[in-house]
This record gives sequence, structure tokens and C-alpha cells, in this order.
Amino acid sequence: FLICAGSILFRLPITLENKTRPLQICLILHLRKHEYLLSKGRKDQFEGSLLDVALRETHEETGYPCCPLPVTLHTRAPLPREDDTKNGTQVANCTEPFAMTVRHIAPDNVKIIYWFITEVAGEHQDGTLRPGEFFESCWFEAEEALEKLTYKHDRDVARHAIDLVRE
Repeated sequence: FLICAGSILFRLPITLENKTRPLQICLILHLRKHEYLLSKGRKDQFEGSLLDVALRETHEETGYPCCPLPVTLHTRAPLPREDDTKNGTQVANCTEPFAMTVRHIAPDNVKIIYWFITEVAGEHQDGTLRPGEFFESCWFEAEEALEKLTYKHDRDVARHAIDLVRE
């Protein structure tokens, strides 16, 4: 199996001079395959937390530094020293993964992807792609991003993230 992490990178709505910029998502365009994707990647050996992986991969693939965007999330994870996981609870200001997907990449091999919600934390930086990566970052309004995404599983993950950010 392969452990991966990624994020849905948001620009939050803002009003300047009576103009409102709507909620936006940064997608990556694979320049050789002409596919719109969410940023994600493999956890390196000895790398820190899954959140660290998601932040690094998002920055590398989009060129934008980012930080976790806290949301209210329903979780069945118990508090320390508690064992009530039956009903779960709503947790405000949560930066834990909001989704996990499993992709079968071979008959005996899976890719497990933990998904985080992030927001842009700085200007675009050139030179963040690794050798052999051919991506271009593109900002879209949230609903348009859903239409642009090439794969249904990416659309499902992005839709869930949009719903959490808008709550």
C-alpha cells in the first residue's frame, strides 16, 4: 500500500471596493494529460504528520504556500481517555483529515489518500515542482472547479470540502 495526503486549497471570499471575490479552489492541470486534479502526493520516508505531507504536496504542486483551514467536522474520534465513538460529535476549529479515499492501483496494491482543507497563505512561488512533474495551478470559483475536475472521486472530495467550508 501507499500512504498519501492531499488538500483542497481554498481562497476565501473577500470584498474589496464593493466587489466580492467568491470562494475559489486551486486545481492543478496536468499539462501532458490535460487533466484537472486535486493536489496530493506520497508520504516520504520518515516524514512527519499526514498534515505535513498535505501542506508540502499542495505547496509543491500548486506553487502556493498554504495552511490548514479549520472547519466544524463531525468525528467519531474520542477525546483522550474516553471511549465513546458510537455517536461521534461535532468539533469546531478542526484541522484533522475530513475524508479518506482508497484507490486500487494494482490487484494487490492500494493508494490510501487522507484529505485536508487548506487556505492559501502567500503569493505564488515558481520552482516548487519536483523533476518530472508537469502541473500548472489554476483558480476557479468553487462550483466551476467541480465541473473542471476530471475524476468523479475528486469531485466528491471537493464537494464535501466546499460544504464544510460554507457551513
